[in-house]
Amino acid sequence: MIRSAIGTDTDELLRMRKRLFSEYPTEELRREIEENHTAAEHPYYEDIMTFVYEKSDGTLGGFVDISAIRTDKIEDFSLYEEYCPELKSKSTLPRLEAWYVDVDLRRQEIGKALVKAAEEWTVERGFRIVLSDTDTLRETSVMAHESMGYEMVAAIPDKKLMIFLKRLVRK
Repeated sequence: MIRSAIGTDTDELLRMRKRLFSEYPTEELRREIEENHTAAEHPYYEDIMTFVYEKSDGTLGGFVDISAIRTDKIEDFSLYEEYCPELKSKSTLPRLEAWYVDVDLRRQEIGKALVKAAEEWTVERGFRIVLSDTDTLRETSVMAHESMGYEMVAAIPDKKLMIFLKRLVRK
């Protein structure tokens, strides 16, 4: 079942974040989860939502973070504008911040359902595009973006960064 994250999900979210972002200290990842639950005070996001996949036993098996990020807070936002001119003059943009499904649950369309929930959240807020990016070394992430209809609009080799964009249709 896909649902919004709640406070009692912190330990499971931390477990998954540690797998996704193993290079970061646990306390930094925990702080990020806490900040995401208080988006009104967040330094980068105008709004942020975490959707989770809850298994039948009540544990979690995946999550996606979607934000409405303030463009003045995106590092090197000019790179995004350079490769996607339609982003110019936008003060807030939706961006997939993190997306993870436990290895044993992959290829069951759970990631797709999580991203669809994030995209619906985006459309409800009046946006028609979603940004995302990933490290060029994360091949699974690149393939997942492409399978969900995200178009790579820029590859920036010196930053090991790929920028993706998806245009959404309002219902």
